[in-house]
Amino acid sequence: MVKYGKIKPSKKLKTLWEIYRYEKERQIMEQNIKNIKILLADESSEFRKLCRQRLSDLGYTSFEESTNGEDTLYKISRFHPDIVLLDIWLSKPDFIGVIKGAFSFNYSPDKPPSFIVTSAINNQNMFHKLLPLTNFQFLTKSTPKVPGPQLPEILSA
Repeated sequence: MVKYGKIKPSKKLKTLWEIYRYEKERQIMEQNIKNIKILLADESSEFRKLCRQRLSDLGYTSFEESTNGEDTLYKISRFHPDIVLLDIWLSKPDFIGVIKGAFSFNYSPDKPPSFIVTSAINNQNMFHKLLPLTNFQFLTKSTPKVPGPQLPEILSA
């Protein structure tokens, strides 16, 4: 005879439920990664190629590239990237001019981009110039890993 009332899930059923939830979360994460638009702004074609390859390997699919500040501002205004990987030594205008200029655009219905500023050297003076400007992360180019899995967290910061 079966007693009615609360049914406790078996250990196996609980494990299946956890697997289902994990798979759903993974699918949502993968979909979010595919929707993230990234602008690679660096004069070095090698660095842009490295970033694009590494990010592609992680599942990111939407990229634009630029080689100077003017082109970067143009692509920010048209592409509305979620994240801009911006070289600190970018020219015409420099990286600060790009960041300031980026906030003069109308992004509706999108949000302004988050910036990851890259540099071959660790320059503390540049950090102080960046602090009042925007939400940004700093990445030294000698770092062996290109950011990838952290991009959704950078966007939510």
